[in-house]
Amino acid sequence: MKIGIFGGTFNPPHNGHRFLVDHVVRHMKFDRMIIVPSYLPPHKEVTQNDPVHRLAMTRLAFPDYTVSDMELMRKGKSYTVDTLRILSRENPGDSLYFLCGSDMFLSMETWRDPAGIFSLATIVTVARERWVYPKLLWKKWYYYRKYRAHCKIIFVRPYILSSSVIRCNKASMDQVTPAVKHYIMEHKLYD
Repeated sequence: MKIGIFGGTFNPPHNGHRFLVDHVVRHMKFDRMIIVPSYLPPHKEVTQNDPVHRLAMTRLAFPDYTVSDMELMRKGKSYTVDTLRILSRENPGDSLYFLCGSDMFLSMETWRDPAGIFSLATIVTVARERWVYPKLLWKKWYYYRKYRAHCKIIFVRPYILSSSVIRCNKASMDQVTPAVKHYIMEHKLYD
């Protein structure tokens, strides 16, 4: 089986996340997609760190995919290599594909145990703007030369949106699914 994995804080999960995942799943023809909300990402600060709410919203935003609470249950910093090791053990013989944005792809060598990450999964990244493609292509070549990493670059039309915009601006609530919007309002999140 081809299993896609997409992690993030999902604070909140928005239509940009959904658009990206749906596009990559169709393009890569994944048999299964696992969405993994992080407990505490090592590369950024989480302003709304109630994992119960983030997990619930992620399940509402991705009802047709598997949403895993593995990083939330593990607590502490959420390192991709640890998650990939667990998923590799749980899915022996399956091929894992880790989906990340272009900014994350370009900085993967600074993550914990990049060699471990590259040995466990094929990395799938997206080029939203044409100008970033040469950088991604160079990095793909570099990761292959240094780590024998397998990476794929997929073009996707730009869908520029960030969770922080939604947290700060209630008018942008149309950028989340109706179920997520209802959850945010019901629990008075981001007031």
